[in-house]
Amino acid sequence: MRIASRSYIDNLSYGLARASQTLQRLSIQLSSAKRVTKASDDPVGVGEILRRHADLAAAISRQRTIHAGLRTAGAGDAALDDIGVGLGKISTLIIQANNSSTPAPALRAIANEVRSVAGKIRDDANTSVAGRYLFAGLLDQTMPFVEGPPGTITYQGDSSEQNVPVAPGRTTPVTIAGDYLLNFEDAGGERAIAGLDKDAFTVLEETAQAIEDKQLTELEQLSEEVELLRDHAVQCRAKMGVYVQRLQAAENVAKDHEVETRRMLGESEDVDIAQAVLELKSVELTYQAALLAVGQVAQLPTLFEVAYR
Repeated sequence: MRIASRSYIDNLSYGLARASQTLQRLSIQLSSAKRVTKASDDPVGVGEILRRHADLAAAISRQRTIHAGLRTAGAGDAALDDIGVGLGKISTLIIQANNSSTPAPALRAIANEVRSVAGKIRDDANTSVAGRYLFAGLLDQTMPFVEGPPGTITYQGDSSEQNVPVAPGRTTPVTIAGDYLLNFEDAGGERAIAGLDKDAFTVLEETAQAIEDKQLTELEQLSEEVELLRDHAVQCRAKMGVYVQRLQAAENVAKDHEVETRRMLGESEDVDIAQAVLELKSVELTYQAALLAVGQVAQLPTLFEVAYR
């Protein structure tokens, strides 16, 4: 009888320990709101959970990269707008100067204003974000437009566009190369604007000089060249607008991917609170019943001994 009682007690103790472990597991799940808190909770599903965590981290990182690209493209768009406005202002100044009755002092003042606007265009073309020059190509640590001999500007960048990754295996440009923007020769000796074999700053200095010298015939030709530069700047800004749209679309896709990944991760990892609470109540009742049974059975050997005296 003692052997049978001991076996019964061992079984009850084993069940009591199992119930205690289950109570501990459910308590941890409810306090953390996670179904899986260690690998042993779901050895099969933990691999999938880890993969989804990696996907989530990648989606968040991609959004940060795209957002930084949008800041760069936004700054480039603003600079392109200013450059276009500046070239438009120079066109207006040419119209003011293109009058045979304009006195020499007024022409000198207009020429100085043309040079001032040209300096502002140069500053816009040297725009940088976080220490990276937007219109220097891949040589973004180097100021692209540097003053050379008097009245000349040299280009120190390359002919590349800066790109950011927007999806696995896919990138989008966020800048425009400065040589392309302002009609400098590229690595192959080509210029962006057909029929215009001069860079923008050369055209603007020649314009200022023609105004000072009252060379009205030459000024008419230079006016056409300035208009070509202005139209090209507008086209570059339109191209930048396309880049911004691509970035915004990619950012929306990355956000949607994050939301979906979080949803799937929740299904795999998060605990069903209502179900866990019901299971906890059930296990608590089982645990209390096991405790009571163990306490009662623990007294049985003494009763048997009394019965067999």
